Amino acid sequence: MISSFACLLVVWGAPAIASAADRYVATTGNDGGNDCTKQASPCRTIRHGIGQLAGGDTLIVGDGTYAESITNMPSGTAGAYTTIRAANDWGVLIDGSEFPNDFRFGINVSRKSYVAVRGFRVKMNQANENNSPIVVIDSDHVKVQRCGASHAPASGNAASIGIGPNASFVLVEESYAFGGGRYQVLVYQSDHVVVRRSVARNDHWTGSLQCAGFVNYDSLHTAWQNDIVLDSDTAHCAGRLYGGFWNENKDDHGPDTSQTLAGNIILNVQAFYAADLDWGISGTRNISDTVIWGCSGGYYGDQGPGVAARVDATRLTIGGISGRYNGPNGGAAHGTGWSIFGPIQNSLTSSILAKCESLGIADHTVSDFNVLSGNGANYGGRTEAKPGSNDKTDIDALNGGGLRWLPHIDVGSPLKTAGKDGGQAGAEVTYKIGVAGTLHGEPGWDRLTNEPLWPFPNEDRIKGEMASYSGPGAPGARGFATGKSLDGSDQTLTKYVWEFLGNPIPKEIYSGGAVEPPPPASGESPPGAEGSDPLPLSQGTVDEGGCGCRVGAAPPRAFVFAGGVIFVSMLARRRRRSGPRSG
Repeated sequence: MISSFACLLVVWGAPAIASAADRYVATTGNDGGNDCTKQASPCRTIRHGIGQLAGGDTLIVGDGTYAESITNMPSGTAGAYTTIRAANDWGVLIDGSEFPNDFRFGINVSRKSYVAVRGFRVKMNQANENNSPIVVIDSDHVKVQRCGASHAPASGNAASIGIGPNASFVLVEESYAFGGGRYQVLVYQSDHVVVRRSVARNDHWTGSLQCAGFVNYDSLHTAWQNDIVLDSDTAHCAGRLYGGFWNENKDDHGPDTSQTLAGNIILNVQAFYAADLDWGISGTRNISDTVIWGCSGGYYGDQGPGVAARVDATRLTIGGISGRYNGPNGGAAHGTGWSIFGPIQNSLTSSILAKCESLGIADHTVSDFNVLSGNGANYGGRTEAKPGSNDKTDIDALNGGGLRWLPHIDVGSPLKTAGKDGGQAGAEVTYKIGVAGTLHGEPGWDRLTNEPLWPFPNEDRIKGEMASYSGPGAPGARGFATGKSLDGSDQTLTKYVWEFLGNPIPKEIYSGGAVEPPPPASGESPPGAEGSDPLPLSQGTVDEGGCGCRVGAAPPRAFVFAGGVIFVSMLARRRRRSGPRSG
């Protein structure tokens, strides 16, 4: 039969592919003379199973541990992706800890088109600097969904999930990366890559060059949607943790690195430079509904090589930023919420900047309709930022203003109408952005859906895996991965984020309600894409507790499936610049 797996996308009007088949692998199977088509008589190895695939087939891998790579699969077509998936999400471990140190990858999609990989955990060996968990290289139309990557090399030039070079139209969805690696999720010299609802944490890096969580490196039209980077510290990165997000732009590749960032969260990231270090911009940055909190620096933007830079940011929640501003020496974000250091076109609107130790807004930032409170100074910098004509300093965001939880602004609060055109000031990160399984440009790929984002997808799996890390560097059981929530129950990723300001999580989050009225359904989903039927929430009634939460909404019907990508940039060993921005 033809698999119902979401990545076997059925395109309207495309001819049916009658030969597409499901094939099976299990730890109890046998490869001898076996074409893997019978579930009751599976093959034994992934390698043999892949060897039996024709383009458009699906390989279903049974639970267990496999000490071999997923590689050399045939390409599929737009109407029928070649799919390799775990029979049960997270039930398969690709164990690369004993691979020879010869550029062996756990998942390797190289020179392929229309391929989907879903549901695998990949664990490598930190000592093998030439290997890596997951790479997508010289390929297009690839989906990596619900994959976990860990124990990438702690030295060399490696990433946990790596896309590129020369990759186009790639999706990394509902994946996670931790436990080694210079970068956790890297998009390198590629275009039209979407990283959606994925989680990164930096644990251990001994290399002399910088490390970071989510990285855009000389790539165009990258989209970051509902991603979280958290609980990372430069103390565990020998070459310095540059940022939770970091953007590199050299002059040896394309002149444009335009990106969109929507609904992301950077939490408790103690970086050397900034939570989001973007000091080499070319092209545009469209940043919206983003939270930066409890970090050692906020956002730092400036012109880099290539086309003229422009940054437009709106509805941000930034605060709890520690440190002292030191703009002339690379520290424009230290203790500072938002710095556009050079004279580039930019706008910052409808945002909250609170409790920044040095400055709320700095340098050449063009501010308007922002709410500032509790900062060392609201404006300043080497080139002192000017107050916007509609900025507000008479609303205390944290004390009666409406900021009780980082992802949400209270309905009916002053902040709810303090933004531009009477709209909200501050981030609203309560619904999923992007229809599940969609690539860049497909219908619904960047739509705000009416599917609640919380509880965060796969949070139990993410916590369990990250808490179990016992290698060198930071302990795995830290931050969100240990301890209790405010009600005494075990901590979760969702509760950690929502309770970071010291207020109990709204009861609606885990009971199927909604704290924010759902956005209207709009747009279309790709035909046949699993998870593309957003659940319309019932309107319910308004909670009387003062938060504006909506109760009585039905819980989501379907899971969204996702995957993680891991990238080892060894293949990208290009010439390196000297100085702190090299690599």
